[in-house]
Amino acid sequence: MDSDPRLAEEGRTMARTKRFRVAFRDADLLTDLVGSTVQARHAALTARAQLTQHGITTDLLRPVDPDANDGTQLDGCVKAYVDRHGVTRDGRAPWGLVLQLRIDTHGPLLVVVAFGRRHPDHGLSVYQRAHRRLHP
Repeated sequence: MDSDPRLAEEGRTMARTKRFRVAFRDADLLTDLVGSTVQARHAALTARAQLTQHGITTDLLRPVDPDANDGTQLDGCVKAYVDRHGVTRDGRAPWGLVLQLRIDTHGPLLVVVAFGRRHPDHGLSVYQRAHRRLHP
């Protein structure tokens, strides 16, 4: 008996769009926003409101480069892009979040490790901030 291709596609779509709860550590977010622009603060707070209320779907998550040329080690982490409207699929977004999977009594949870510019001209990138928090 042949399988229905519509069911196979529906299964792939469901796998791509699994939703995870997201938690922010307020102290870390405040630290990340010190000295940031009004636009960056707006983007971060918009993303936090979206993610804490609705969670994040897997189609908005991207792998973090395990062999980054900046020396960061973010094994077990994923990233999400952030623009002025919040979380986006657009890889040209100026800001990003690094998230780490945790399991609590309610199941899987993604905890935001860091927010910041993805590739700044000066200062720490979001990836470097996350690395420093994970490897003090």
